Amino acid sequence: MRMVNGFWKKLFLVLFVFMLVSCGGEGESNNQTDGDSPIVLVDDEEILIKDFQARARFIRNQLIGQYLYYSQIGYDDGMATIEQQLGREIVGQNTIRVMIDGVIILREAGIRGIEITDEDIEAIFESFFGYDPETPVSPTGESYTYDKYLENRETFLDYLESEIDVTESDLEAIFRVEAYRIKLMDIIITDIEMGKEMVWARHILVEDEATALEVLVKFGSGEDFETLALEYSIGPSATEGGDLGWFDDATMVSEFSDAAFSLEIDEISDPVQTQFGWHIIQVLGREIKPLPPEEITEAKVAAFYNWLEEQRGKAVISYLVNLADYIPETPALPDDYQEP
Repeated sequence: MRMVNGFWKKLFLVLFVFMLVSCGGEGESNNQTDGDSPIVLVDDEEILIKDFQARARFIRNQLIGQYLYYSQIGYDDGMATIEQQLGREIVGQNTIRVMIDGVIILREAGIRGIEITDEDIEAIFESFFGYDPETPVSPTGESYTYDKYLENRETFLDYLESEIDVTESDLEAIFRVEAYRIKLMDIIITDIEMGKEMVWARHILVEDEATALEVLVKFGSGEDFETLALEYSIGPSATEGGDLGWFDDATMVSEFSDAAFSLEIDEISDPVQTQFGWHIIQVLGREIKPLPPEEITEAKVAAFYNWLEEQRGKAVISYLVNLADYIPETPALPDDYQEP
């Protein structure tokens, strides 16, 4: 799989898609006259039809941008995934779920007295357009100045309004929810573990239990573990004296992991059977090692969306019309990318 550079991906999605996407009117939702009416009630808070349709068109536009980018780099699996996500019902369900979550986020932020500033919204805009005020240079060394960012932003906003029927106010509303989400997540998710228990272990892998017991007897008689590993082990770590380095409890198969994490430092296991054979395991170290920042972020996001799912389950969600009647089918992929 070819790696996607985040900076260029953002600029491509923002600046390239509007040159190719045809919004058109064919296949558009057949109910366009009652946009000020609510489509869903979340408890007593309304989501309007016009806001739902604008958000769905924006989501379609971003998916199409990803599709076109994947096409340029030859990422066929990504293109196939996007084609599925562009399905009308899937777009509709994903859009309304995101908007319901937005209602929950804004309501909870209000209850907790969370406030955001214009600077918070601007930071979301800058991130969306791949602009970093601290390092206004692209990964290839090309200048990406504040003026260029503003030019890209204005070009994209003009495109959204004229071609996708999404206004700057619509986009600001989306980014406002995102700014509240970021602050709310930091308040709600406070119990994420910043470290993970790891063990440093070595092992000797043999084909049968009898051989494993033989190794265990020899080690008990004083023979060196590394020497026994070189002589007996059929695993790839044999040349390293069986050393497996540091690993967490999800790295190895469960039988091996359970045994390793039950041992004290320097303790030797009884023979442990796994799908690979029979193991004699010795733990050499045990520590709580700090998680990489990206793993901490992933854990916080996952925990926050679990919280959101719980809140969604508690809310009374009432559909006031048939959602399927109001799901936009535009923008669409350019004709050159559509199956005949």
